Amino acid sequence: MRFQNKQRRVMSAGWALSGACWMLSLLSPAASAQNAPAAAPADAAPAPATAPDAATTLAVRQGEIRLDGIVQTINAEQNSLVITVSAFTLANGNSQTLPEPKPKTVLVNAQTWLHRGEDPTQKVALAEVAVGSGASVVGKDAGSGHPITARELFISAPVDAAAAGPEVTTPDATGAAPGAAVDAGAAPADTTALRQELTAQITQLQAEIQQLKAAQANAGAAGAATNANPTPTLSRVEIGNLIAALRQEFTANLDRLGTRVTALETAAKRAGVLVPPPPATAPPATPPATNQPTPLIR
Repeated sequence: MRFQNKQRRVMSAGWALSGACWMLSLLSPAASAQNAPAAAPADAAPAPATAPDAATTLAVRQGEIRLDGIVQTINAEQNSLVITVSAFTLANGNSQTLPEPKPKTVLVNAQTWLHRGEDPTQKVALAEVAVGSGASVVGKDAGSGHPITARELFISAPVDAAAAGPEVTTPDATGAAPGAAVDAGAAPADTTALRQELTAQITQLQAEIQQLKAAQANAGAAGAATNANPTPTLSRVEIGNLIAALRQEFTANLDRLGTRVTALETAAKRAGVLVPPPPATAPPATPPATNQPTPLIR
């Protein structure tokens, strides 16, 4: 009986020693490292932006939106810019033109493919973007009042050839990016200087149009005086050459005025001016047919 009790005590002591050794192995740094579960791998860094091919340039994916407009301001410190959006396109292909342009803040990061021109591989930096440039942004639609993070940002040439280099702005006292308050419904930026420039251009164009009208009236008066004092009759070749020269001069003046009016309209839209479409013109009336023979020019 005593022998059995002694044997039980020896076995208990052995079990206690084994348990102590096992606990000690858990407390050992080497054993802890050996027995510890493998740590979860850290999140991999986002992959840098890659150039899209020509077929997928500005393609709108599910949950994304494309915004088209003009660059209004650039904030190089916060990697953001504000564009005046005039149209948008959804992933289903539906497009819509806004009745009035609205500003939108665009965020640019390492995953944004920012390129210029029709070649999508022509990547550029935000500092190379000029205010007044055309912009098309593709990214996740965060909703009205929220900035959009661009997955792809396409920059075209400035719509105004007189546009200066990039207008770099700094955050205000609150640290908010330019355009954030505008997105939230605040008053738009002051356009007094731009409207003054537009007013001056319109005044100059009106003066030039009046000069053209005066020149036309003077030409009519000169023609009447010529009829009163007839000059020697011109040949058919001389008359044809004079008509061609007059037509060329008239067309050149109209083309020049048309180009300037188009540039003026584009600049006005940048200032948020809603330019009404030109009124519809009726087709010219067809003169009644006559049976009288056409006189010959001799």
